[in-house]
Amino acid sequence: MKAVDRGNRAISTVLHATCIVFTPAMFQLACTGAFIWHFCGPLYAGSLLLSSGLYTAFSVKFTQVNQSSFAGIFTTFASTEHPIESP
Repeated sequence: MKAVDRGNRAISTVLHATCIVFTPAMFQLACTGAFIWHFCGPLYAGSLLLSSGLYTAFSVKFTQVNQSSFAGIFTTFASTEHPIESP
């Protein structure tokens, strides 16, 4: 049952990331790029795509570095005893 629950959570996470986060962001970037291309020209649209790509690459790299460095902190915090204070 534990494996089924983990699989269910994994599928839910992937669907949420795809449907709620990634797809609307790509749609917004495409629409914005099209409008900028049409009204301002390809140079400005290219700068939009370049800056978005650089931001994405930086975010992915920074997130991967932080996940590995903070993994020990979260494990330590979860393993320590936290007394529950009674009122």
